[in-house]
Amino acid sequence: MIKGKKEVLDKINYINTQKIDSTDIGVSQKIDLIIPEGVTTEETTTIVKLKDEESLIQRLIYNNSEIELRNNTHEIKALDLNIPDSINVEVQLDDENTKLSKSDISLYIDLENGYDETKEYLIRYESDTSFKNVKIIPSTVGK
Repeated sequence: MIKGKKEVLDKINYINTQKIDSTDIGVSQKIDLIIPEGVTTEETTTIVKLKDEESLIQRLIYNNSEIELRNNTHEIKALDLNIPDSINVEVQLDDENTKLSKSDISLYIDLENGYDETKEYLIRYESDTSFKNVKIIPSTVGK
């Protein structure tokens, strides 16, 4: 319930929220409401989750042997980079009729700048399919 002077409430068509983190695709998020001046409310947060796009999210699980190590001139092993046994990939698709398989997305780590055991390395992807969003968990390895 919101409270305030009638003339203030009559001017409200919508309530803004804080920005939503789109990297957490398919996950419910608690976000703050931006309450207009002169208005009070008991609720200052809300939970959001895009339901109409949820069906467009597909999840794939890769094992560490499926991560390509590019520009690996020092013959570094996945074990050296602390790549976990499983890597989760959440993909938000543009088209609900698209069905993905692991062969549609290749994961890789670029070692072009050499290997440093104190450095973290980004897990990247390559695909001929277009996506709205891709989330790789974990997104970095190393250290």
